[in-house]
Parts: sequence; C-alpha cells; structure tokens
Amino acid sequence: MTISRSLTLLILCLTTIRPVHSAEKVDDMDFLSEWKSQSGGFVEETEIVKQGDGAARFLLFNGNYAVREGVPGDWSEFDALSVWVYAEEAGEGVFGISVTTPKSPDEGWSYFYVKVPVDWEGWRQLIFHKEDFKGSRDPDWSNISNLQFALMWNGWTVEVPDASVVIDDIELLTPSDLESLEFGN
Repeated sequence: MTISRSLTLLILCLTTIRPVHSAEKVDDMDFLSEWKSQSGGFVEETEIVKQGDGAARFLLFNGNYAVREGVPGDWSEFDALSVWVYAEEAGEGVFGISVTTPKSPDEGWSYFYVKVPVDWEGWRQLIFHKEDFKGSRDPDWSNISNLQFALMWNGWTVEVPDASVVIDDIELLTPSDLESLEFGN
C-alpha cells in the first residue's frame, strides 16, 4: 500500500468517526442592529471579544433587556443553546434568557426561560439543554419568534450597579455538536 493511499484511508476514517458540526448560528454579535430594547439593551463591545469583530455588553441593571426577532424559527431538532459569556467578576448578578413563541390573543406570550447566575470570571461557554429551560403558558420549540436577555423578572434576577457581562457567539447545538464538545473535537 502506498503512503498516499494510507493517508487517504486514515483521513476517511477520521472524518467518518468524528461527529459533524451542524450547529446553527443564531447571532455572532458583530452587528447589534438586529437587537431591540427600550431600556439600554446591549452596548457594542470591541475590546473583549470571543470571536469576530464585536460582542455585546449587557448591563445588569433592573429592567434592562435586549430582544432579537428573526432568529431561526424551528428549534425542535436542536438539543441546546450555546452562548459565550464573559464576566469580569464572579458574583456579579443574575440575568435571564428567554425564548418566546408567538403571542396568543387570549393568553399572552408563551416562552421558555432559564436563570443565569454570574458565578465565574473570564470567558465561559454556557450550554443550556432544552430540559434546563422552564416553560410559561404553552411554548413550542418548533415555533420560536425571538430570543431575549433580560434583568427584569421579579424574584430571581439580581441587579448589581455598574456590573455587566459580555455576550458573543450564540448557536443552536445538535446532539452531534454536543458529542463533539464532550470529546473535545
């Protein structure tokens, strides 16, 4: 067997064993014009960036939120949401992430939500499996209308004056993506 044929077989074996990365990008946070808010929302960050040209600084004051419509609508084939978050200090508050389904005229918004205590320093990839989210009303993973970061839910968000986190690179992960992360591929 020739060296080139051996290398070809080795490459074929490695590519068939390794899970395929099929994550779907929700937002790379390079351009914040897609995000809406009436209370400050995100502030452009260009110095502390995980990937690309920019990120979003989220100020942890009560009532702040940022919402992005036009996210992928069907999340049913994905198992998790991945968000890279940078914290300057551990213990710097608690914020929430919600995923909303279209509003019902009779019942109001239906959504999934998760609480995020800021208990680390530096960059951390936060992975929220579907089962990590709690539901309100009748949300549907196959019919998502927006993604929201908020510090406004009574009882469990914690305001810390002058504190913030930096958010970058938001993706939906499939089971093979999660397996690839688990094995360090």
